[in-house]
Amino acid sequence: MKKVILGYLVHRDQEWISLTGPDELTFNKYMKKSKALWTRTHKCYLLPCNKKTAEQIRTDLSKNYMLDMEPLRQGLLSRKQQAGVTERKAVVNTSKAISEYEAGLRDWEMRYQ
Repeated sequence: MKKVILGYLVHRDQEWISLTGPDELTFNKYMKKSKALWTRTHKCYLLPCNKKTAEQIRTDLSKNYMLDMEPLRQGLLSRKQQAGVTERKAVVNTSKAISEYEAGLRDWEMRYQ
């Protein structure tokens, strides 16, 4: 069986499932039928990143190809971790910036009294 790799990709500010597979007629016909976009930049097919699309790809392609979904899982996990980290940093940095600003004002007021 030939291998198809599913990955996670952000392209033109949208999240996509990237499909990299063999260059053969049956695979290319399936991609056209599913209305996948070809990107020359990344040299792969793109489908919208949602659960319904992932399940449809899994059921349709698993009959003829061996699927490697690990890059997709890793991409989604890293996206989830990055989203959680940025939210926490924003809160911490905001309070720190305010306290530094207030400390700077106090120093300035003390200098010119």
